[in-house]
Amino acid sequence: MGNRAQGINSVMVLGFQTEFKVAAAAAAFIRMAFDSDQVRGSAPLIPDPVLGRGRDGADPLTDAKDVTGDVSVPAEPRTLGVWLKLFFGAPVSSVATLAASGTLKFRAQPAGNSTFALNGVVWTFVTAAPAGLQIQIGANLAATLTAAATALNASANAEVAKCTYVASADTLTITFDTLGKTGNTFTLTAQKATNARVSWPTLRGGAYKHTFHSGAVALPAATIEAGNPEIPSYRGKIGVMANTWRMNQSRQGRLVATIGCIGYDDRESTPTSIVGTEDVVEYEYSDVLVQKDGEFRIDGELAGDVTASDITMSNGLAIVPGVGNGGLISGIDVGEFTSLTNLTLKFSDEELLWKARNKVPMEITQRWAGRAGMSLAIIQHRVFLPEESPGVAGTGSLDIQFAAQAGRDLTLNRKVTVELVNDVEAYA
Repeated sequence: MGNRAQGINSVMVLGFQTEFKVAAAAAAFIRMAFDSDQVRGSAPLIPDPVLGRGRDGADPLTDAKDVTGDVSVPAEPRTLGVWLKLFFGAPVSSVATLAASGTLKFRAQPAGNSTFALNGVVWTFVTAAPAGLQIQIGANLAATLTAAATALNASANAEVAKCTYVASADTLTITFDTLGKTGNTFTLTAQKATNARVSWPTLRGGAYKHTFHSGAVALPAATIEAGNPEIPSYRGKIGVMANTWRMNQSRQGRLVATIGCIGYDDRESTPTSIVGTEDVVEYEYSDVLVQKDGEFRIDGELAGDVTASDITMSNGLAIVPGVGNGGLISGIDVGEFTSLTNLTLKFSDEELLWKARNKVPMEITQRWAGRAGMSLAIIQHRVFLPEESPGVAGTGSLDIQFAAQAGRDLTLNRKVTVELVNDVEAYA
């Protein structure tokens, strides 16, 4: 009996196409993280109401094929940039914004002749006058770390000079001088006798900010293949475009994006992957952003009374049902971009009710911070609230709900900006 396909073994790759009806080149694929994939082709059967064949009639016919469905993905900061590119188009900028950093945190004075290393360069704590790669132990820990920072900042060693060193009462902070991911490979080690704990084996947090804007004139199409290696069976969808992007914000759980897709065609399942023997780009899977690390701001101020929100952005895609294409669509047109947010908050003042009554727009920022400086921010620059009033049900605090809509910021000339910070240099 053959193997049964298991979801845990499923794999997915995505490659951006250069032509709508032509699958991406084998060398263009990226391995993706996903929770579920419901994007698939469907060609329904239609009855043939022919007469003259008796009550049993004729065989059903195959109708035109549509490729639609949702893919749900975890908010993993590296691969999330690929999905954002599919929805918004390429980022308008990818700029190095954060430097890698790390610490040596001391619980006591280091022992004489104990050592630590910075990117392989070994330094020694000594009790006598220092020479070369040595640091003199001071009268107390603060004095020792001050001497360490002074010696390291003055060092002519090419590796040590890549960083800036700052001492506090019990911590030596090391910050790489160049912004971006370069410093993330700078190594830190310390002997036990130094009484120092290394923050991480390497510096961390060197990152880039990728900025996406709504309203791009043209959007990309991709080939997405999902597979079950144990069968083996690989199923590819061609000409896939992202129509909707949905995210919920709450106090608990993982952050997940659900992307509604429309495609051109799906290929018959095959026992071999579309990528063949080509190397697939594979980003290291980092910690997924979680809801507890999120914040919701209205006009820059934390909105602590917001208990839940969900945002649905849409590209307004419309299929072109051309004739003579074998039942497949002829193309996909890009329509109006919209952004809708459903808000639930505790009724504590009249501020939002006043904004709704007077059609005063506000800026909404949803942000989630992750480890090593990674983060995601969705900024709706000009949001309008409908007129609502709180209802009363039960003895507890009152909730009020709004179905907000984003308008175009006349200065920025867009409705939404998304900022993704991670250690991926670019999404070409």
